[in-house]
Amino acid sequence: MERARRDIFEKWEFATDPANLQLRVKAGMKAAAGHVRKYPPPGFTQVQIERLIECIEAPWGVRYERQIRDCLKGASGVEASVAIAAKVKELGLEPFKPAAPLPPIEEDEIRLVCWIAVDEISS
Repeated sequence: MERARRDIFEKWEFATDPANLQLRVKAGMKAAAGHVRKYPPPGFTQVQIERLIECIEAPWGVRYERQIRDCLKGASGVEASVAIAAKVKELGLEPFKPAAPLPPIEEDEIRLVCWIAVDEISS
């Protein structure tokens, strides 16, 4: 039972640190966000540019990254930024909102209601 309590406590403690809740942004998405910063799409306000960058700098999967990267291959400068903005809109990408960290607790606050252990039986 103490082993289960310790395991629960360690996982809870991990989730209290906001840095542990941040997902990794893929390199292609970082490159696209950097491109938009360098070559903002014409007609976009600063707020719209910042939102576009937030949408890009989210932990999207390879499928989305590939489509955004293709926008950089097919054009350059402002044209690529316009293509990226259009692709973000087409895909419906939104800024990433990480989960709120859990509040700190003490290990003795953990009350086990149910616990199961699986042990391999050797023959």
